[in-house]
Amino acid sequence: MLPFRDAGRERRVKTLIVNADDFGLSDGICLGVVRLLDAGAVTSTTVMACAAGAEERVRRHAASLRGLAGAHLQLTAGRPRLPPERVGSLTGTDGNFPRRLPASHAPDPDEVVAEWTAQVEALLSWGVTPTHLDGHHHVHLLPACRPALLAVARRFGLPVRAVSAADAAALRGAGIACPDVFVRDFDEGDRTARRFLALAARALAACPAGGAAEIMVHPGLAEPGLEALTSYAAGRAEELAALAASGAAAAVAQGGALPGSFSVLVRDIVDNAARAKG
Repeated sequence: MLPFRDAGRERRVKTLIVNADDFGLSDGICLGVVRLLDAGAVTSTTVMACAAGAEERVRRHAASLRGLAGAHLQLTAGRPRLPPERVGSLTGTDGNFPRRLPASHAPDPDEVVAEWTAQVEALLSWGVTPTHLDGHHHVHLLPACRPALLAVARRFGLPVRAVSAADAAALRGAGIACPDVFVRDFDEGDRTARRFLALAARALAACPAGGAAEIMVHPGLAEPGLEALTSYAAGRAEELAALAASGAAAAVAQGGALPGSFSVLVRDIVDNAARAKG
């Protein structure tokens, strides 16, 4: 990974990104994430452009998301931004995305590029300039969607979530910036402050000097009807409580790092472009 640049000087301090997925899916998720962003307990979020009601929620909270929000690219659990007749390989007969996709799913790559471009452009029109890309249900990892992901990342000059060392190497080989370490399983064990701090400590220990580690989280306020929108509902309030007690600020204090969003990785993209021209 190229070292981050800060006022022309090499930056050797590690960065911890705590990213809250699924912004826009519900009022409770949006309110919970904004509270954690304001408190410094999470440092980043990713926004769903295709969830019902997402536009109104994102516009309402746009001021709180500046420099802190990426695009949570969707091919599942929502309705495409483009008319269904333009993205027929991505939708069912009802014009909606399916709830889940099999690993063998092979949509039309041009339709994926067009739809994901439309999702990013929707966020821009709602007052959010995305800091990075990742995928709802990790659809950005599907082999058939990989060329589309790279095309959209290059078009908008955005970093991308990397889920493994091999993924990070492949992204960087394609000229796309990404964090060095990714933690994806906070929602799979005890959703407590103590466990979050332990995961953060291990992530920062594995992160090289000057690098970035990302922890994926899914906090939200308890609210009725959430089970109809997502299979992961009850655990969101537990995550919110744990992060409010010991989130990013506490983790970096114990790990000798700095909190940050994906915006810090844009410097890698700038440096890569400068080296290519030079």
